[in-house]
Amino acid sequence: MRLARRFAGFVLVNVVLGLLLPACVSPEAATELAPTLSLKSIGGSRVAFQNGIPVPTFSYQPRRRLELGGRWRIQTTAMDHDLSLAVRSQSLNRLIADAAGREKTAFDDTRWATVEVPGSYDPPPSPSGNGAWYRKDFDVSSDWQNQTVTLKFGAANYIADVWLNGHYLGYHEGGSTPFAFDATDAIVAGDINTVAVRIDNPPWGTRQDIVPWGLTDWWNYGGLTQPVWLEATPAVYAVRADVVPHLDGADIAVTVHQRGGAAAPVQVGIDIL
Repeated sequence: MRLARRFAGFVLVNVVLGLLLPACVSPEAATELAPTLSLKSIGGSRVAFQNGIPVPTFSYQPRRRLELGGRWRIQTTAMDHDLSLAVRSQSLNRLIADAAGREKTAFDDTRWATVEVPGSYDPPPSPSGNGAWYRKDFDVSSDWQNQTVTLKFGAANYIADVWLNGHYLGYHEGGSTPFAFDATDAIVAGDINTVAVRIDNPPWGTRQDIVPWGLTDWWNYGGLTQPVWLEATPAVYAVRADVVPHLDGADIAVTVHQRGGAAAPVQVGIDIL
């Protein structure tokens, strides 16, 4: 009987400790990045927004497109994971100070190594759970002038902070989802542009606010793991089309985005195959 009571007490203590330990982490480690995805009610419909723009389609579209894949400059480095996951309204200045100029167009990265994008900077058996800075210079045609420009990423693992020509565009958390930024005000048509990306990939099991939290059966790849590209569109353009099929038909919702206040006629064409 005493042994049973002692065992029950041991189990109870461990359960209580298991519940209390998550609350005992440091305040900075407990902070989490705010979600960049939200739903807004527009015209009676719920529209998904991310980074200040409607969530676009990431499939190939018949519009101006500039592929940013290929060779990038890279510098692997140890990252401050608490800083990477701190709320950006409070941590952006510290993030820029930690960048030490790497986000700027004039930064000299000629001594950095090169890496292929899409890809990873820590394939097995390299140690995973580190970070890296990516940079790439590219030419933008002059006919991109007065266009709405979107910078799109297929995926980046795990936390990506993005600058274009020294302008901070925003961040994304999560290694398996695509994301995009409005790059219209940062792009320079007819000139050389520079994109800089800070990637932090915290080791699994070190924090409770990363996904996945613990061990899995796949390698923890870090880097720009999917394609990166720019798209140019008119000020008014179709962002995405969502088709929900039914047995007797389909619901088709087309989201049209207007950047700027000028009214313009829009013609939407749908091909039913």
